[in-house]
Amino acid sequence: MENSSSDTLEIWEKIKDHLSGSLSIAGYKTFVSSVSPVSFDDNVLTVEVPNEFSKEWRSEEHTSE
Repeated sequence: MENSSSDTLEIWEKIKDHLSGSLSIAGYKTFVSSVSPVSFDDNVLTVEVPNEFSKEWRSEEHTSE
């Protein structure tokens, strides 16, 4: 089931709040603040990152298998 864009933003804000308490300030600024939510469908959050390096780093480090 697809969620509305306002639902997606609300979920993303909750995730960012959690991450801001779990990461260093530098880590949060580097790896979270530049990410934008795209969609949240079937419990999968799709995000957009600013460049290829960010995409590859996040894919290697944070993709669930």
